[in-house]
Amino acid sequence: MSSEPLYCAEQIKIPPSLPDILKQFTKDAIRSQPQDVCAWAADYFKALSEGKTPNVPKELQFSSSSNSSAQNDEIIQSLKSLAKQLSQGDGTVSKTALQTACNSCGVPAQLTSDILSLPPFSQESVAWRDFVVVACASAAPGTDESIKLFAEVVPGSTPDQRTAAQSFLASL
Repeated sequence: MSSEPLYCAEQIKIPPSLPDILKQFTKDAIRSQPQDVCAWAADYFKALSEGKTPNVPKELQFSSSSNSSAQNDEIIQSLKSLAKQLSQGDGTVSKTALQTACNSCGVPAQLTSDILSLPPFSQESVAWRDFVVVACASAAPGTDESIKLFAEVVPGSTPDQRTAAQSFLASL
């Protein structure tokens, strides 16, 4: 790259592999939920530069491991109430309406905020079942348990909906 100042987009040359590397890095960071993102990123890129596979969990990591069984039971009950309330409408709801419903059903505010900060929920209108899937993942130790919990929380969920829920979790 020359030392002349940059004035327009045409002067910027993006390496062809950079978008894919950054996309995978972002997904891995979301899955890992590191406390120190910079230190984690340094280790991540060091592993890549050495031709090694970075240490990344296969599933989205939540801080729920510190939740007690009683806390998880409360979350499950609040998610059941939420699913019952939201199932009266169509499959999408505004973020504001979802936050109000979560609050009225007793879903912990921090959990609601954490989930809504994830990229799949960046739009003003969100799929409430996807929200419930991620919330179930916060109260279950793995993907299979999350899907079983989803089936319990959303009674009458079809096999197709459970498959879609599993695919959604895998995409995070």
